[in-house]
Amino acid sequence: MDIDKLSQSAIPPGNRRYFQEPAVADTYDDSLRGNSIAAFDERLWCQFLDELANQGKDATVIDFGCGTGRSLGPADLRGFKVIGVDLSMPMLKRAERKLQMRAEGVAATQQRWLLVQSDLRDLGWLGDNSADLAGCFFSTLGMIRFRKHRNFFLREVVRVLKRGGSFLVHAHNLWHQARFPGGKRWLILSGLRSLISSSFEYGDRYADQRHVAGLFLHSFTRSALHRELRDAGLTIRATYDIPDSNQQRTPIGWVCHCIKT
Repeated sequence: MDIDKLSQSAIPPGNRRYFQEPAVADTYDDSLRGNSIAAFDERLWCQFLDELANQGKDATVIDFGCGTGRSLGPADLRGFKVIGVDLSMPMLKRAERKLQMRAEGVAATQQRWLLVQSDLRDLGWLGDNSADLAGCFFSTLGMIRFRKHRNFFLREVVRVLKRGGSFLVHAHNLWHQARFPGGKRWLILSGLRSLISSSFEYGDRYADQRHVAGLFLHSFTRSALHRELRDAGLTIRATYDIPDSNQQRTPIGWVCHCIKT
C-alpha cells in the first residue's frame, strides 16, 4: 500500500512521516521500556488472552496498530492464530523478526501469524465474524483524525469480530492534558477552535516527538469515547482507568472492554 495516496484528511503529514521513518521503529521498544501505560495495556491484554486460552478454543486474535508486535508475542506464545495490522512497514519488519525468533525450530506449517500493512480504514481483506479477540492499544485510535474515520474503523471491528468476541481499545484522557504546563489554556483554545473550524475536533493536538514533528493525536473525554464505541455498534462491558504514575487523581486514559452482541 502506498501511504502517500491515502486520504490526507485522515492521516496528517506528521503521522505519515511517523509511519515511514525507520528510526521510529528502531527506537520504539526502548522508548516503551518501563512505560507504565504500555505495561498496563500488556497486563490487561494477557488477562484476556489467558481467559481465551482457558476456553480451549482454536482462536484468532488481531492487534490493530500492532507496531513492533508487543501484543502479538503473548498471543503467539499461547498458540492462537495471530494477525497484526499496521501502516508502518518498518514497525512490521521488526515485529516479524521478533516472531521469527520465537518460531525458530518450529515447522513453517505450524507458524500461526500474519502481518499486514494496512490502513485501519481498509480492512475488507479480513473476513466477517473471523476474530475471537481484538485489541487497539496505546491510543492508536487517537491517531485516526476525524470521528467519521474512527467510526468507519470501529464498524469494521464489529464486522470482523465473532458474536460475543471481545475488543480492547485504549484512548488518552483529554482532561489529563490539564496537568501539563499550558494544559488548561490548551483545553480552552482547543474547545474554541472546535467551534469555529469544521476541520478541528475538541481534543485534537499536534506534538513533536524525537524523530517526527507534528504528530497528530486525538484525546477523548470518557463520555465521548463511550459514545463513539456505542455508535459503532459495540457494547461496553467495562472501562479500566489507566492510573497516573505520579498518583494524580485524573487517569491518563482508559482501556474499554467491548463486545459484539
